[in-house]
Amino acid sequence: MKFALERKIKVGYFSGFILLLISFLLSVSGTSKIVKQTKESDKKNELIIQQEVLLSALKQVETFYRGYLLIKDAEALDLYYKGKIQVDSSITSVAYLIRTNFPENKSLQPLQNLVNNETAMLNSGLALFAAGGMVVTEPVKDISYQGEKIMDSIREQVMAMQAPLRESIYQKNTDADKTLTFINTINFTSLIIAILIIVYSLRMYINENKARRNSTEQALQYRKQLELRLEELNTANRQLNERKSLEKFASAGRIARMIAHEVRNPLTNIGLANEQLKEFVERNEEGTMLLNMIKKNGERINNLVNGLLNATRFAELKKVELSINDLMEDVVIISQERIALNTLKIEKYYSSKSCLVFGDEEKLKIAFLNIIVNAIEAVEPGKGVIKVTTFLAPGNMCTVIINDNGIGMNQEIISNLFEPFFTNKNKRDGLGLTHTQNIIFNHGGNVGIESIPGNGSTVTVNLLAI
Repeated sequence: MKFALERKIKVGYFSGFILLLISFLLSVSGTSKIVKQTKESDKKNELIIQQEVLLSALKQVETFYRGYLLIKDAEALDLYYKGKIQVDSSITSVAYLIRTNFPENKSLQPLQNLVNNETAMLNSGLALFAAGGMVVTEPVKDISYQGEKIMDSIREQVMAMQAPLRESIYQKNTDADKTLTFINTINFTSLIIAILIIVYSLRMYINENKARRNSTEQALQYRKQLELRLEELNTANRQLNERKSLEKFASAGRIARMIAHEVRNPLTNIGLANEQLKEFVERNEEGTMLLNMIKKNGERINNLVNGLLNATRFAELKKVELSINDLMEDVVIISQERIALNTLKIEKYYSSKSCLVFGDEEKLKIAFLNIIVNAIEAVEPGKGVIKVTTFLAPGNMCTVIINDNGIGMNQEIISNLFEPFFTNKNKRDGLGLTHTQNIIFNHGGNVGIESIPGNGSTVTVNLLAI
């Protein structure tokens, strides 16, 4: 039974192939015929067009001739002579086309004679006009009248030459339409028969394998449902993380403002007292040194408080329309000295599609520069590679991904990266990424970090596109 089914299917496909092959051969033959007829029609059309160009050039020459007689303008005379050049060029083109493609046509010489008579007549008129003191005399009028009669003869001659050409073109177009209709009919009939044969073969095959296909479709549906639920779960998890980050950010801001309020007043009093004490110990070097130490550390505490406030404050933004590609290119240029100093390689994969956001240019540069600087410090000099990628993500989001092949981080470090004053680097205040997160949140975006120890880090920033 299985062998018989396969044989029927093979016969069906082979029959369909033979029909399509016959249809193809007929199409090639008919198409070749149509192409040949089209080339012949194109030659005739080219001759008709060139004849029309000749008539147009003669009409212009006649117009400029009359204009010169009426207004005696040297520019009109100049245009008349230029028009004559065009007439000579056109009659030459017509003659070439007739000799090349229609040597049996005997109408060329009469047409050339008429055109030569017309231009000679107009030249005689100009000569009489000049000899008569630039006055339109009766002889000049007679020449103009004779020129009109010659022009009418030229039109009649051209129409007589075009008539058989147009009739031939019409006939060939009609023949081509008939051939095309025949080809389409054959193709359509062959296609229908081939489709019926193939459908019959496929139907037998489908019926035999229906159970297997149904099980496969069910498995695909279950897989799609699972993928959809996983996507919904990932989306919900991402939204939850963003909400936690916002809540943590808001909480850090409240704590920062409280600390600033509680610390600044004592710092102010310490500073005032320090300045007054200087008057009493100005001749005591050790006392002066200690007071300077108090002042320096007080200023340091004040700077830390200001940095914490700036990193957790919802700042006022000067938003303008920005291109993410241009913005990242500026950030890369700013970082170029550090990149060159560490002999690093930077790879840019910018989106070919327009990705525009509405944001504060300077603040966004600061945010992305902090990320780039962290990547530079994480990679090994001479071997580091930093990749900057931009693209328009689903949900109308402009996404920027900054990836490095540095030392990477464990999950504990990642969970604390955006915390104020958290840092694993020397001589850093731990507010850079806090400030970066603040700027991204202020723009209604989000920032996330993925990293594996020893395998580099990836920072993803999403901003709403416009």
